[in-house]
Amino acid sequence: MLRTIIAIHCLLFACAGETDPCVRARTGRFADLGQGHSDYILTRSENELIEEIPSIGLRTRSRLVWSDSCTYLAFDRTILSGSSMATQPTDTLLVRILRIDEQGFDYLARLSSLDPSWNGREHRGRQLFLDPAVIR
Repeated sequence: MLRTIIAIHCLLFACAGETDPCVRARTGRFADLGQGHSDYILTRSENELIEEIPSIGLRTRSRLVWSDSCTYLAFDRTILSGSSMATQPTDTLLVRILRIDEQGFDYLARLSSLDPSWNGREHRGRQLFLDPAVIR
């Protein structure tokens, strides 16, 4: 009887561990749809974002800070290879995960930039899960 009670408590504790759906979208590999490239791949850890577009040879790295479980800031973007549209080290991208399902998640991104033509631009998009493994 005692073993049964302990087993039930352990099961309840394990099931209660993932009450936040955004946990699945925090780290891993994702394909971003609708960015104009069919091969736009993102690899995200708790504190870093790598963006890759192999068809044009672009690879960038940004630092990340999570402000809550579903919102992060990407900043200090560095071009690792290839060339990209103008990017300033002071540009900051605020991304809010809106909805998660089995295939991926929808998000809203807002750019803060010193360039007035880019500042305040918003983009709604979708990213698909490519690799469920957590990247550290």
